[in-house]
Amino acid sequence: MQVALRYLIKRVAYALGLWGAVLLSAFMLFHLVPTDPARVFLGPNASVEQVTAVRERLGLDRPLAEQLREQAHRMLTFDLGRSWIDDRPVATEVVRKLILSLGLALLATVLLGIYLAITLFIDAAFNKISLTRTSDFLCSATPTLFIGVIVALASVAWYPYSQFSGSLTSLNDWLFLLPPAFVLALYPMGVLGRLARDQTRMIEASDYVRAARARGLGTATVFLNYTLRNTMVPLLAAFGNQLPLFLTSAFIVEIVFSVPGIGSLLLKSVLERDLPTLEGIVLVTSGFSIATSLVLEFLYPIADPRIRQPRAR
Repeated sequence: MQVALRYLIKRVAYALGLWGAVLLSAFMLFHLVPTDPARVFLGPNASVEQVTAVRERLGLDRPLAEQLREQAHRMLTFDLGRSWIDDRPVATEVVRKLILSLGLALLATVLLGIYLAITLFIDAAFNKISLTRTSDFLCSATPTLFIGVIVALASVAWYPYSQFSGSLTSLNDWLFLLPPAFVLALYPMGVLGRLARDQTRMIEASDYVRAARARGLGTATVFLNYTLRNTMVPLLAAFGNQLPLFLTSAFIVEIVFSVPGIGSLLLKSVLERDLPTLEGIVLVTSGFSIATSLVLEFLYPIADPRIRQPRAR
């Protein structure tokens, strides 16, 4: 119990420190951008007096250390400020868009899991190694932007569910997300599919799996308790490494398929130089990525309890 508690505290402390570093980096980066926020907020025709008043209202005339301390305090209450363009709360808008992006990512993860299950079944039941290798190569070698444009054009021409309500409240909305979710899951399918197949075959040939079969254990018991459980650790680690690329690809896919998620908000904020919204997107998406990696860290000891055991000296 103490070992598990120490493992938990260390991982949470590391995640909080990493997110603090992201907060500091984002704050310094956006304050180094050669753009006057007050001028952007008021427009090019504002007078000097108006710009000065807005800078005082936004607190931009105070020292950077004081601004950083105030922003860190706002983060504790999830206050990301207000947009310079339309004066809307950044946190509300980013979370609303992020929910759509998470729905897309969730659907892509489901498709990824189905693909892994099918390829492992084909490899194990029919020994079609060349077929699964070819599918992995095609998935990982196809550029996301290229296949995204092709699938988007095909969806507009033949896919019946091409209307999206802007939320995830109906089955039609989820069916609309199916083509972009497929494009988003395509590259991880190739990478994780190859890794899962190679790890499974290597573990199946190991001594402890042969010993388990020699003791009379059934095929399903050996696969679930030995093969699959030992495959999960490298598979979860690889998925965690793919997560930043997964989020980046989601931005591209959303723009190609006109999904009003965090990607469209990011593009809009860049074009309008809305720095508070940009900073909010960076902080929220990085926080989600760090939290997901933290969850995966907690899943490693479940798959292999030896991970949380102290090393012998």
